[in-house]
Amino acid sequence: MNIYGDYEDTLNQVMEDLLAKIQQLNQQAIDLHQPKLYEHLISRIKTPASMVEKCQRKGYPVTTTSALRKCKDAIWVRIVCNSLMILTTALAFCTKQIGAQL
Repeated sequence: MNIYGDYEDTLNQVMEDLLAKIQQLNQQAIDLHQPKLYEHLISRIKTPASMVEKCQRKGYPVTTTSALRKCKDAIWVRIVCNSLMILTTALAFCTKQIGAQL
């Protein structure tokens, strides 16, 4: 049994949509002659085995609900920026435009 249940495909789609939005924001910044928002954009979905281990370690039931509601890192995105100023700008764009929770 996959801990993500029927939501595994949805997780992949959410991650792809999030990356597309970040890439679009980056392109908008470039089009406005602003510095690009990131140097590297890396993402992953926590493996089902790793999520099971985390639920057990945290004392949560090993369920889809625990994996997606109690554990907050099923989808992980790392944005590597060149400077603190650009990082601040990238964070502002992501929280405002995408509604990302940091």
